[in-house]
Parts: sequence; structure tokens; C-alpha cells
Amino acid sequence: MNITMTEARLRPETTIDLLELVSMEGCHYMARYYINDEPYILVGKDQHPFWFNGAREARDAFRGFQVKETVIIPPTGTDEMIGMSSYDMTEMRVRL
Repeated sequence: MNITMTEARLRPETTIDLLELVSMEGCHYMARYYINDEPYILVGKDQHPFWFNGAREARDAFRGFQVKETVIIPPTGTDEMIGMSSYDMTEMRVRL
């Protein structure tokens, strides 16, 4: 489900179980998060995924919420370059 930050802030009692900052092209980050096992992607007013210019900027955007766990998911393009199939890959997660 896509949700804008304005829509997310309408629920101040919201606790985010997991915030994933997905690295896109190495310097931009997309926010994917889970509330009660329901996945969300943060989007802008245009309903396209919102890209942050750094992991710190993304983390700061969620400062007003209670976040139980935050992880960064770096790109895995090198696995594709060396011929590993996507089902063989284990997604690397770094706690923030």
C-alpha cells in the first residue's frame, strides 16, 4: 500500500514495527515500512515513491513516529553481475 507522509501523520498513535531504508542507486533511499504486518511504501503527492537524498534524511523524516527497528538494505547489483540468480540471494540488512 502506498501512503504519503501527510496521511501517515494523521495517526500519531502509530507504531512502525519495521522501517526499511532501501538504497536506490547508492545515494537515494526509498522508505518501506510495516505496521501490524501491513507493508507500506512512502510516496509523494504524485503517488510515486519518495526518494530521500541520504539514509539520515530518511530516518529523520520518521522521527515523529515510534519505530521499533530501522534497517538499511543496500543494493545487490553485483550479485546479478556475477550470475547469481535472485532466489539464491540473501538480502543484506544493516541496523541503523
